[in-house]
Amino acid sequence: MNLKERFCLKASIGGILGVFVGVGIASLSGDPVSDRVPLIVQLLLYALMGVVGNGGSIIYDIESWSVAKATLVHFASVIVFFVIMGLILDFGPPLVYLITSGAMTVAYFVIWIVNYIKGKRTIKAMNDELKSFKSRPESDN
Repeated sequence: MNLKERFCLKASIGGILGVFVGVGIASLSGDPVSDRVPLIVQLLLYALMGVVGNGGSIIYDIESWSVAKATLVHFASVIVFFVIMGLILDFGPPLVYLITSGAMTVAYFVIWIVNYIKGKRTIKAMNDELKSFKSRPESDN
């Protein structure tokens, strides 16, 4: 599957999940439908948030980018879209954006650290395997 096909698949899944998550969170907050914004606009924004989050994860497949660069670009796009969506849907006072952005920052940092440690272990295991392969007598190779 090429990059464009993977993006379309991830974006489609993200759009569907975005609607379900957005409606779920809005329902839990006690205000499932905003009086100021038509329902179709709300649903489209939830879907777009899923597309940005899940579809945007395709940037991790760009091999010329470091994990740090891909993470920063993905993080920035998610935060920017979240703030724009929040302003349109009136999520509340600036403190709401600050708390949510802080939580998202912590989540991204934890995920990045876990993936970094996992990647480092994988590379170490591969290097160890390569060393043991190279140290075998020539007749075994």
